[in-house]
Amino acid sequence: MAEVSEPERVLRLSAPTVAEMGCLLDHDDVLAESDTGRGRVRLGLVDPTPKRLNLARKVVAKGRPWRGRNDLWFVPEPLLGAGGGKLAFVFPGLENESEPHAEDVARHFGVDAGRYGKGVFQLGRLLDKALRVLRVAPDALAGHCLGEWTAMAVAGIHSGAEADSFLAGCDPGALKVPGLVFAVIGASSSAVLEVLEGQSEVVLSHDNAPNQSMICGPAEAVEEFVRGFRADGVISQVLPFRSGFHSPMIEPYLGPIREAAERCTSHPAKLPVWSATTGRHYPTSDSDVRELFVRHLLEPVRFRVLVENMYAAGFRAFVQTGAGQLGSLIGNTLHDREHLVVAAHSAHRPGLPQLLRVVTALWADGADPAFELLPGQGGVNRGRTIRLDLGGGLVSLDEGARRGFRPPGVNSSTLDRIGQRDPLAAGFSGLPADTAGLAAEPFAARSAPRARPLRTELRVSVETMPYLLDHCFFKQPPGADPADSWPVVPATTVIGHLTDFAEQAAPGRRAVALEDVRLNQWIAAIPALDVPVTVVPQGASRVGVCLGDYSRAVIDLDAGFPADPPGAWTFPAERERTPDLRAEQLYTDRWMFHGPKFQGVEELVAVGDRHVRGVLRTPEAPGALLDNAGQLLGYWIMSRLPARTTVFPVGMRRIRFYGEHPLPGDRVDCVVHVVSVTDAELEADVQLIRGGGRVWAEIEGWRDRRFDSNPVIRAMDRRPERATLSEERPGGWALVREQWPDPATRELIMRNVLAGEERQAYADQPPPRRRGWLLGRIAAKDAVRRLLWTDGAGDIFPAELRVGNDSSGAPEVSGAYGRTLPELTVSIAHRDALGVAIARRGPCGIDVEAVEDRTSAALGEVERALLGEPEALWSTRFRAAKEAVAKRLRAGPRGFTVVGVDDGRLTVAVSGTRYPVWHTTITTPAKDYVVAWTENDDH
Repeated sequence: MAEVSEPERVLRLSAPTVAEMGCLLDHDDVLAESDTGRGRVRLGLVDPTPKRLNLARKVVAKGRPWRGRNDLWFVPEPLLGAGGGKLAFVFPGLENESEPHAEDVARHFGVDAGRYGKGVFQLGRLLDKALRVLRVAPDALAGHCLGEWTAMAVAGIHSGAEADSFLAGCDPGALKVPGLVFAVIGASSSAVLEVLEGQSEVVLSHDNAPNQSMICGPAEAVEEFVRGFRADGVISQVLPFRSGFHSPMIEPYLGPIREAAERCTSHPAKLPVWSATTGRHYPTSDSDVRELFVRHLLEPVRFRVLVENMYAAGFRAFVQTGAGQLGSLIGNTLHDREHLVVAAHSAHRPGLPQLLRVVTALWADGADPAFELLPGQGGVNRGRTIRLDLGGGLVSLDEGARRGFRPPGVNSSTLDRIGQRDPLAAGFSGLPADTAGLAAEPFAARSAPRARPLRTELRVSVETMPYLLDHCFFKQPPGADPADSWPVVPATTVIGHLTDFAEQAAPGRRAVALEDVRLNQWIAAIPALDVPVTVVPQGASRVGVCLGDYSRAVIDLDAGFPADPPGAWTFPAERERTPDLRAEQLYTDRWMFHGPKFQGVEELVAVGDRHVRGVLRTPEAPGALLDNAGQLLGYWIMSRLPARTTVFPVGMRRIRFYGEHPLPGDRVDCVVHVVSVTDAELEADVQLIRGGGRVWAEIEGWRDRRFDSNPVIRAMDRRPERATLSEERPGGWALVREQWPDPATRELIMRNVLAGEERQAYADQPPPRRRGWLLGRIAAKDAVRRLLWTDGAGDIFPAELRVGNDSSGAPEVSGAYGRTLPELTVSIAHRDALGVAIARRGPCGIDVEAVEDRTSAALGEVERALLGEPEALWSTRFRAAKEAVAKRLRAGPRGFTVVGVDDGRLTVAVSGTRYPVWHTTITTPAKDYVVAWTENDDH
């Protein structure tokens, strides 16, 4: 690759606080700024384009570390310098990467390019020397596989000349043990050792990272284990590499290497060298060094243990000093802990621009490198060179090839490209060139296929999705028909189905982001239904997915998940308080309707005017983890808003995933930031963070629709067995005022109160009649329950009462789900937005009439004489009284006459019998109503 025509510029800013850093970035002349690091908070940006500056502003606004993506480094709390963290150089072994780009480094630092060899050992030594001239000094050295030999030479344990002599007399790349193969396994060493237990043919050779191991043994046995791992869904691949290094099988073939090593003189190390065999410092005595040198070839590479131990010893920054993807193994091991990994060599740009990024990253984390010694950075001119003493001859390309060391890049590019998207593939790319090509195959298969159109169906039922019985909106008595509880597919489970079908249409790819998620209506599981599914490709890596008319989204697919974004969002302590509620009370006190399989909010940490933080414990039910995030948002709504606190998701602008779904039982931190609240909708952003601050998912624009609710409705949602939606009025009758004017909320109220055949009866009503019909049933059930409660009855759910009609059309109430009722009479009336009912052990009747101007011509002579002022109110009282008596008698109101008026009572006569009728006036903003009721004569 040719050297770039002009040196890139680096914008470096520092400030005492994150807020002041944000102010610096907001200056119009920010590109003219140049600050060498007086402030604790640092930001470094290579090639500061307007787009990258906008990204920098967003990153700083969030206040969390950002290390490397888009050539941006922002660190509020540096790891090095005053941060106290240590720096290590880590040398790759026989890595897999394209042609090394270090010719410009050799020229700039005065190395004879004609003699500059391209072997992995020489590249590591060149980069080490260049970094030290740039004032980047490591606190220790380490290596992976044969990269440990480079670390020993750089540390001075063996001189450069002796290292070259050793390589000239020994050909590790040519060593082959007959019948022996390696395999790379996408699983932890503990998982691999558990499978290998009980046999001795195949051994663990590499413990590379939490999700990458290698095994070595006879070809047939290794292949059998690979088949077994693949059957369990673990990516595994047999490799043609046959050296037997890092296994006891190489013991009979170590003679030439032992002899070559004996000729080398050991010197005290100038820097500590950490061993990937022991996970500790190299010993100091010559005999111990020689012994460990041999052990290194016979025992497994414990690179994961090495990284863990170095981190425990205070190492926070790691520079990959050579070609390949070794840094991905470090990143995978330390994924949940604050650290910096940066490569001193890149397959995608020349050497000097990559070194510029190394020193920028280290500066942002508190180091003080010599920027001025790089071209265009205010010091050394472009044509000037700095001569390095590499300590020993450089091996030419041809000589390296003769020794069996393939130049990085031979058959190598596929896995690296995939590794940019797939962390597991990136970890596998730290392999010899010929083996990496094979290791790339399963990843290439995962990433290559284009999405195809797909049409299928999703069966939704409590039989196919039994966990939905724990996602029922309504609490019902034991033994109730599940349909009365209304099991519904959660919005977040719908999202899971959308991603599953997208991945089904593109085998080998993962859904990494969803955009424009629309959740149009609930998918109820009873009765069972088959939802049509359509997947339509919208490009090489994007599909549109629809679940019938219920939901849809546009989904991005890739071979692997993207790199993690910055860490957890933070809020000033003064803007939040400790919640008054314990997490378990969300469920025990029915703040949430969710059953055990969806109960994942483990801790309510803090709540503020516009945010809430909590800890979730990943449930087993599909979609439950994201549902728990919605529950956390629901808690904020119910704890902060006075009304319209019933909410359901209707859409998300964008969801991004940064890794595999957490396993059941995993703890996940959740932060919800409420962006806007209107009377109709609420919008929030959500972040879910694994342990150690690693972001798993971010949701932008989570939109909840707000439904009419108030304390009365919320009480009914939480304890329907004791709460009522009606008022108990003097005289012992029930009054329901409609508090849910929109049809969607009315639907929820209906399902909470009606059960079984009642719901069908409601649906059979003409739409204009449903409103009043429902109000009357609510009032009737409340009136009956109150009557039974006065007699000492315990909990009674509305579903345990069924309101029907007898042969005359009069209402009657019966018990359900084992509830036996005494002899009762119930009377119902409704008008406009009011419903009334009365329940007694004997005859009773009730009516409600709107106060309207009507002619009194239909009144009898006695009634006209009794009329008071105003006439409209009194004539309405008479009508209501006669209707109430007619309902008591189960007869029409003809022949009924009001014959007496008292303060709170009228007397209605029919067929010579007189009936007392009580009445009251109900005032509403729209109009006044009269309610009249009658019952036993001795009331």
